[in-house]
Amino acid sequence: PRLSPVFNAAQRDADSRVRLFAVRSLGRLATAPDAARLADSDVYVRAEAVAAFSAAKAFDRLPFKLFSDPSPHVRAAAADAAGASGDAARFVPALERLAAEPGTMAPGRALLALAKLRGDAARSVLERGREDKCWWLRARAYEASGFLSDADTVLSAGLKDPDPRVAAQALETLAASSSTLAA
Repeated sequence: PRLSPVFNAAQRDADSRVRLFAVRSLGRLATAPDAARLADSDVYVRAEAVAAFSAAKAFDRLPFKLFSDPSPHVRAAAADAAGASGDAARFVPALERLAAEPGTMAPGRALLALAKLRGDAARSVLERGREDKCWWLRARAYEASGFLSDADTVLSAGLKDPDPRVAAQALETLAASSSTLAA
C-alpha cells in the first residue's frame, strides 16, 4: 500500500501518539512494525506493536519477554498473539505461567489462548479459572471453555454462577457455539 512508507517512518516519531497511530495502522495493513516498538517506552505502543505482529502473522518474531512485561496490557496482547499463532509447542509454557499470575486481564487472556491452542488439554487450568473468586477470571474461563469438547455441559453449569456477569458470559459463549442444547 502507498501509505506503508509513511507509517514506517512515523513509528519512529518522538510523539508517542504518532507512534501509536503508525503501529496501529501497520497492523491494519498486516505489516509488522520495527521490533524496537515491542520495547517502546509507551505501554500502548508496545501493546499495539504486539497486535500488529500478530496481524502480520510474525509470531516467530515475538520475544518471550513480552509475557513478563510490566504492563498487563502488553502481557494480554502477547497472550492474544500466542493464541492466534496456533503454535502450542512454543507458547504454552509462557501462557501457563501467565495464567497463574495475580491479576485479571493478562491471566484471563492467557486462559483463552490456552484453550485455543490446547482444547481439552487445557481443561485443568480452565477448571481452576472457573472456580476463582474473581468474577472476571471466572467469566474468561467460561468463555475459554467454549473450546472444550463438552462445552455444552460446562457452559450450562456456568449459567448457575452466582454472579450475573459470569452467567451472562457463559450464556453468550453457549449462544455463539454450534450447540444444539436448548438452554
